[in-house]
Amino acid sequence: MLEGHRNRALVALLADSGLRKEELRRLRLGDLDLARRLIHVHAGKGQKDGTAFFGETTAALVRRWLAVHPAPVPAAPLCCGRDGAMLGPAAILRILNRLSMRACLPQKIGPHVLRHYAATSLMRRTGDLELVRRVLRHESLTMALRYAALTQTEVAAKFLHASPLDHLRVSAVKRRGVTAEM
Repeated sequence: MLEGHRNRALVALLADSGLRKEELRRLRLGDLDLARRLIHVHAGKGQKDGTAFFGETTAALVRRWLAVHPAPVPAAPLCCGRDGAMLGPAAILRILNRLSMRACLPQKIGPHVLRHYAATSLMRRTGDLELVRRVLRHESLTMALRYAALTQTEVAAKFLHASPLDHLRVSAVKRRGVTAEM
């Protein structure tokens, strides 16, 4: 039960916030702001500090984990075992691999796959590359561009929604006040 709550919170944080594995592993309870749903990331990639964000679903899962956390004090590691000690460097990968096998997934899911999921989900829902860059805490848009790839179906759907001539026709009809088709 304890590990189940921890693992749900761990997966949710990786998939929602785009945290890197080591950023998550080193998080302390005091780094979380559940009210504002943000994380203070200390010494992330390149030893840079930053802020990560998460939604209400993730906040609820983290609250459930904190309710049974073995050492609920600000200095305690968020990702810990039954003894309250920080998980080792390979523990998160082992947990995700075990969960992938239990779910009968065709391939093992690792921390970076969940980071990629966070990025592509944001990109698909908003189309905002700058948002993706900031959420992932990338230095440049070039790094964030890796997540901008769309499937052929998505390209077709977006085009149908934004067809230049279809919109020209609608705009021209609206400007003239014409109700009949052209």
